Amino acid sequence: MPVETVTGRVSIAQEDRFLLEDELGGHKLFLLAPDSPLTPADLRALCRSGQKLRVGFSSPRHLIAGVAHTVEPADRDGRDMAAHGLAAAVKGFFRNWALPRQIAGQSSRSDAARSSESEQLRPRLMEADKVGTSICAYCAVGCAQLVYAKNGKVIHVEGDPRSPINQGTLCPKGAATLDLLTSPLRLNTVLYRAPGSDHWENKPLDWAMDRIATLVKQTRDETFVTQLPNGTKVNHTLAIGSLGGATLDNEENYLIKKLYTALGVIQVENQARI
Repeated sequence: MPVETVTGRVSIAQEDRFLLEDELGGHKLFLLAPDSPLTPADLRALCRSGQKLRVGFSSPRHLIAGVAHTVEPADRDGRDMAAHGLAAAVKGFFRNWALPRQIAGQSSRSDAARSSESEQLRPRLMEADKVGTSICAYCAVGCAQLVYAKNGKVIHVEGDPRSPINQGTLCPKGAATLDLLTSPLRLNTVLYRAPGSDHWENKPLDWAMDRIATLVKQTRDETFVTQLPNGTKVNHTLAIGSLGGATLDNEENYLIKKLYTALGVIQVENQARI
């Protein structure tokens, strides 16, 4: 994957996400790559120093955020970055310490509570060009969400205040929906491991669906029982079971139960006990 190098000022967007403003005024959201020599804490210290940084990052197609592999001062003079980051962190601590400002009479709820880091924070949705509605994918409660996107990629997810169910709030799982969508660790292909194999293979979705259908029919044909030895008609198979997830709605559960009943499957369960 090609790496692009951009120089500009970096601010803290949220936790381990950072916003790079280049010299032409453009913005790029990025996070640190796992192999980066810097930790998020090191980069936050560099952000507070206010100096220009040179960021080398790649842009995975499935992420709105770039992945930074290298970060260094644009006017680097050979000083060790870790040492510079520590010095900046110490300097920033004393500059942002609220106690002296409170003693001077500033309010702990306004001016004294401000810091250079909080002044640089920007909402992730500030560059969104579209907002849509969705339902949280985690549990069966059905909390409504607002999904903000830029150039067709999701950049922010929050609760929808119009919903009578969650009234704009989200639980920790629902609040992590953005990470669910944009995590570089998320699998977006079908992985298949053949019997006896020691590795996974990428397979097309159509191939996987056809194989599932073939094996379900084969298993049913091989294990279907019409009647018991005592003559009782059962028309079932005990070799197939179904465990549904809590994110399935009532309509989906109805169709699943109807399908498995027609196949003779009797071991049908659901995580949420719908």
